[in-house]
Amino acid sequence: EVAPAAVPASATTTAAKTKGETANFLPTGPQSYTPDSRPYPRDYAVRQLWTTNVGRTDERTTMMFADGAVWIGTRSGPHGTAGVYVIDGTSGERRALLPAAQGDVVGIALDAGHVYSTSREGELAMTTTTGGVVFRTRAPAPIMTPPTLFDADGDGALEVALGDAKGNVSVFDRRTGKIRWSHAFGGMIGAG
Repeated sequence: EVAPAAVPASATTTAAKTKGETANFLPTGPQSYTPDSRPYPRDYAVRQLWTTNVGRTDERTTMMFADGAVWIGTRSGPHGTAGVYVIDGTSGERRALLPAAQGDVVGIALDAGHVYSTSREGELAMTTTTGGVVFRTRAPAPIMTPPTLFDADGDGALEVALGDAKGNVSVFDRRTGKIRWSHAFGGMIGAG
């Protein structure tokens, strides 16, 4: 059995003066640490491995990492068209540019060989990871959030939820794109 550490006399008088939830706290050693402010080469562990051009991105751009690649939903811009860019995570080479929701892509989600994308123009799309379009469907208003995949009804199958500019949260069948339900909360439902 290990004996408890000795408590300095000054600690007990400090504890006696303290009120509230810390009244019984007895320090037994250093309670903080201030690191050396001098930089060392080991502190620079992050380095750029590659760079590549994709369509335009902003603070709402969704990026994911899967299958050794970075998946990026983009808007049209000076470096590329809107779509889902699939960039090799090791080399930075573009593997594919997949079709996405028409217009400026707000976000993406991946599940079981499918890519779900939403656009500010109000479209939800599902494509295969090889580029085939499974469905395109319209939301009640311009979409402001990436698609969120979740099991809404507890049946074990995922549905797709999104929020829009008119304050609606809508849930769609992930296989068909048909709307399951939509509820108006008022105000804009946005990501960020």
